Amino acid sequence: MNPREPLIHHRSDGMTLQQVLDRLARCERVLGILRIGSQGTPGPGTSSDLDLVLVLAGMEGADALPHRVGLTWIGGQLTDLLYVSEGELDHLLTTEGAIDGETWPGRIARWFAAGTVLLDRDGRLGRLCAAMSEDGRITRPEPAQQHDRVWSICYNLAQNERMARSNDPLYRQALAMRLLYCVSDLMTAYFALRGLHWEGEKAALRHWQARDTRFAEAMVAYLDADSLETRIALYRLLVDLTLAPVGGAWGQDHRVPPQPLPEFGADDIWEYCLSQG
Repeated sequence: MNPREPLIHHRSDGMTLQQVLDRLARCERVLGILRIGSQGTPGPGTSSDLDLVLVLAGMEGADALPHRVGLTWIGGQLTDLLYVSEGELDHLLTTEGAIDGETWPGRIARWFAAGTVLLDRDGRLGRLCAAMSEDGRITRPEPAQQHDRVWSICYNLAQNERMARSNDPLYRQALAMRLLYCVSDLMTAYFALRGLHWEGEKAALRHWQARDTRFAEAMVAYLDADSLETRIALYRLLVDLTLAPVGGAWGQDHRVPPQPLPEFGADDIWEYCLSQG
């Protein structure tokens, strides 16, 4: 295979978005289509992909959706496909009160709160968009309940700084690998610890550039760093900035800052066992 050829070949690649919509409108199973992401509102950048949510009928029970995400091309533009069943649509329409934005139904609700309806056979998509856009309908992460995230970040920091003191090439390579997912964890934890949803990399960069320039500068410097020593130093800074709402990383006694998090207990168990000896 020519590495420059697209990995996916679908008939939609040679069609415009409007031609695709016209064809989908003739499929009885397609109840509606929502456009989300950077092209969910006017003025997308030329590098943006397309993100389409398809609401499908007859996909309950034995015919339940086996896959939630697809990928295709429309008119030469890479397109994410997200599938929602009619039952899930109706469930959200009849749900009263707040919806947890971190659950699967909550993710669907967030799509409808911010998306643009492209096809709506009976008005249900429009009604759901209006309902999910109401204040308080979708809950945000509760910072005080993010203790496990904080513990994981601090644990990884302690392990990574231990490995950084080694001159063993194997340890240094392993540390470089660990930093790949440790920094990724920081990106999503940053938002959860501030009561915000993770909305993707581009949205994160825009948020940091507009509201937290110090974090933005540290992240860009980390991404541009060309040595492991520089990356580990910037990683430590990113940890401290991520955990600022809870008082920063562990102190020298390796205990999680107590405020405003609930007591975890593991360190207390350890201290109790030592004190009884």
